[in-house]
Amino acid sequence: MKRIVNYVMCLCVMLVAMTACSGKGDNGLIGKWEQTVDANGVKTVVTYDFQNSGKLRQTMVMKNDAPHIFIDAEGVCEYSYSEADKMINFKFSGSDFNFKAFEIEGVSDDQVEFAMEDMKSDMVNIEQEFTDVNIEGDRMTAKFNGMQLTLKRI
Repeated sequence: MKRIVNYVMCLCVMLVAMTACSGKGDNGLIGKWEQTVDANGVKTVVTYDFQNSGKLRQTMVMKNDAPHIFIDAEGVCEYSYSEADKMINFKFSGSDFNFKAFEIEGVSDDQVEFAMEDMKSDMVNIEQEFTDVNIEGDRMTAKFNGMQLTLKRI
């Protein structure tokens, strides 16, 4: 059970981070964007506030009815964007994220606490790269390991 909780927590942090797309300087990426993912009944909404300083503020809410899942997380990470290369690089650690709520049916508070500490020690100085970044009006797309990501400006 501890490994499942740890896996879900790592997945949450990666979901928040892997869909992050933004840039520094004078570009159309600065501002707030949102991504909604509905996979097998689990709905996840991630909001990104891309700042000109190279910081990305993120929030994520994940919900499911059965089994009950409710996760509310927020975090800040660093990012850089090359419009010419259509590439985004960002760096984060598990400790950059705060879980305001982390409820998974059948998982105790002690198991959640153990998994959080394990995740924070495992996920240190993670760097990711995104390709094929494209922004058209209020829609942004990018790829992460071949997976297409879509965000809308809010």
